[in-house]
Amino acid sequence: MPKTKDNKKQYKVPKRRQPVFKVVGAVLKRIFYRKVKVLNLSGKDICEKSIFVSNHAGKHGPMAIEFFMPFNVKWGAHQMLGGFGSRFKYLRDVHYMQELGKNKFVATVRATVEAIFSKMLYKGVKFIGTYSDARFTETVEQSMTVLDNNMSVAVFPENAAEAGGYLAEPEKFLPGFVAVSEQYYKKSGEDVPVYPIYYSHDKKLLIVDRPKYIGEMKKSGMTRDEIAESFRENINSLYREHILADTPV
Repeated sequence: MPKTKDNKKQYKVPKRRQPVFKVVGAVLKRIFYRKVKVLNLSGKDICEKSIFVSNHAGKHGPMAIEFFMPFNVKWGAHQMLGGFGSRFKYLRDVHYMQELGKNKFVATVRATVEAIFSKMLYKGVKFIGTYSDARFTETVEQSMTVLDNNMSVAVFPENAAEAGGYLAEPEKFLPGFVAVSEQYYKKSGEDVPVYPIYYSHDKKLLIVDRPKYIGEMKKSGMTRDEIAESFRENINSLYREHILADTPV
């Protein structure tokens, strides 16, 4: 990856077509996501230049977004872009043990296998690493570059490690996606649509709600945390109204 004059890495926007993942993705879609239905509550075509905010649904949310939403680049833990050791430790200690509640033996076996193949998969689904320190500014800048290229950014803000796992109704959302919308509005004057999304793998249903506009929400006096909480409540309401109530599609 080339560097600019100030010695910062220049982000390379992912290509829309990646032949290797196109084959792998087609197989995964046919096996695991063949019966998925999309319920678009907005009543309009989904804007390609936007932000998608979704529950994680274990491992399934990001893949469902990949297959059934307009071209997008996803947020995920930066460790998954590192070497084998970085991927293995994150998968075992955080993903499998903290988020999915597996014991150490099962987590070790699954993390070992997944760490071998995951780099290709993550590259295939087009991935931006996220950080919990000052490097988060890189995540924001890369996300804005994606938006500049008329593509979408998909964010999964559920704090599963703190909650003790991925829940049907997430308990807390991290507000990083709000910062992206704020900074992009400040930079371009464009208040991009942000779509609340809920995916249920059991029901094979992807629900896309009407878009919200964070610029408008900020003008009303809402803070970042309040906006993130509003999206969490919105997404949980999609679960209650369309999954728990078993609304016909």
